[in-house]
Amino acid sequence: MVAYQPDTLRKQRDRAALCFIFLSGIRGGAFVTLPVRSVDLEHRRVYQLPEWGVQTKNSKAAVTYLLPIPDLLDVVIEWDIFVKSRAKSESVAWYASMDNLGTNIVQNDVVQNVSVAGRRAAMYQGMRELCEIVGIEWKSPHKIRHGHGVYGVKHAK
Repeated sequence: MVAYQPDTLRKQRDRAALCFIFLSGIRGGAFVTLPVRSVDLEHRRVYQLPEWGVQTKNSKAAVTYLLPIPDLLDVVIEWDIFVKSRAKSESVAWYASMDNLGTNIVQNDVVQNVSVAGRRAAMYQGMRELCEIVGIEWKSPHKIRHGHGVYGVKHAK
């Protein structure tokens, strides 16, 4: 996945999403509602704060950390720089909405976005298409989340 060079903005976003979910272990619903201010890559922290519009399980606030996997972090950093450089507010979704052509981000604040289910469906579809393009088996975001846990346990010191 890391070696794949996306030819559209939508594919770049979805590649970053797949890497982010593995690195963070975040749930899909929380991920698609994460505002750009929630992502602190300098410290590899993700602020899952319901008061910022993040929809977490049982509305619990948490600070989670990204695994230190350089190749995956590079993909995430590339998207982070892009989306934050274009966001008109700190409440714009990190998994940014796209226009119909998938060529520009739409400046929707996460808290104003009414369809979390639609955002999650778009994420699933984008990740599925990406896996098909690169020739790897598609895994749901929840299974990728489990991959995060397994990787963490196997590499714990």
